[in-house]
Amino acid sequence: MAPSKSDAIVLSILPYRETSAIVYLFTRNHGLIHAVARGLRNRKGDGRFLERGAAVETDIYIKSGRDLQTLGAITLTQAFPGIRADLYRTVVRDVALEVLLRTIRNTETHPELYDLLQRFLRNLEDSRGAGGTQLELWAFLLEFMSLLGFGLEIQRCRHCGADLHRGQQRSIHFGEGGCFCTLCRPNPPSTAILPPWFPDLPAPEGNPPPSLDQNWIQLSSVTRLLTAFCAYHFEISPKFKALEFMESLA
Repeated sequence: MAPSKSDAIVLSILPYRETSAIVYLFTRNHGLIHAVARGLRNRKGDGRFLERGAAVETDIYIKSGRDLQTLGAITLTQAFPGIRADLYRTVVRDVALEVLLRTIRNTETHPELYDLLQRFLRNLEDSRGAGGTQLELWAFLLEFMSLLGFGLEIQRCRHCGADLHRGQQRSIHFGEGGCFCTLCRPNPPSTAILPPWFPDLPAPEGNPPPSLDQNWIQLSSVTRLLTAFCAYHFEISPKFKALEFMESLA
């Protein structure tokens, strides 16, 4: 069986037996892959870089009908040292990886999602400050939901079509899948409300990222809202371990 080479992002890795590891990868060519890396921790210098969030190139031995595939040669392509060295950026990364791991359940190819995840990690690597890190996560979550068919329109009222911008109250109704202005807010009230300081995303091309001065608790409350919206449409529990850890850092 000839291997298939693919770029991939490591979503999770667990030790397996004495020298191997069980890995979840999100690959460019095959979507989500669950695989065993045999002897990984016995290879000189080979297993040290294979950690959550790393970008790699790997050979994958794929057998139809098998849940657990096999990895061959693995080469690190991006380690994202800035993320690894910063606890806040690390937990923001882990929220995104957990959302993806819990919502993508098939091995179909999703190159647009792979490109989004790769771009998110590059932007997070360069982000600065609490606001900057969570801003990258919000942009990722909004585009992720849009690509999967349940995008959250935050710049236009779902009912009357009025423009909604930063500084205005935007009510989110999970069932309706959109935002409403104060005049059109459904009755009973919407599930949640975006705070007036929430930025316009995506930012207009060429504009610098918006500045956010809110504290970590305020920022994390928006992240919880967006992950809850995602969980609602995937019919999964809104409890995310990485998000709970994020909130504990406040």
